[in-house]
Amino acid sequence: MFTAAAVTGNITARLGREVDVDDAVTLLHRFNLFAVDEATATVCIHGLVQCAVREATHPDHQPALATTVAGALREVWPEVERGAGHQMLRANTTALHSNAGVHPWTDVGGRAALFQAGHSLGRT
Repeated sequence: MFTAAAVTGNITARLGREVDVDDAVTLLHRFNLFAVDEATATVCIHGLVQCAVREATHPDHQPALATTVAGALREVWPEVERGAGHQMLRANTTALHSNAGVHPWTDVGGRAALFQAGHSLGRT
């Protein structure tokens, strides 16, 4: 999800310059704040990083970030779900729903991501 166009576009817009996501991922991994699961091609970010980001995010930025996360989830969600990867996508959608308040529901893309997770869960 970190290299999804929704994420890189949001970061580029916020910073006003191109960003190298690989460098950020490498730095977080070096400090054991980010782990890559090669078997499922997923990553896990340490809970402290997640908490710090949530607490440091100004409320004015939350709607755009919720839209960005929802867009990234929709972008990387495979049409055919195989293996455990879709379970991680559902978990991320649950985290979006739990932490973003009403923002995912007020955006068409946010609702689409939430419904995608619900349909996925219904197929298991």
